[in-house]
Amino acid sequence: MPKPGRLELPDAAWSLELDGTSELGKTMYGHERLHVGRFTLADGTLMDQAREVMPTVSLPASRAAHLL
Repeated sequence: MPKPGRLELPDAAWSLELDGTSELGKTMYGHERLHVGRFTLADGTLMDQAREVMPTVSLPASRAAHLL
């Protein structure tokens, strides 16, 4: 059973529209690169469920530009 506020979909089909990749300059959380893009679940119902548990964050263009 998933924890509250989580959605576990290990077998769901998904896609990622990649906008850009940036080298982090140091390892963060075990990763050296940041990929920015749009993640979509193939099943629209699952996508709606995912939107309900994902926080909505908007970055000003000035902050987001260096990520691309």
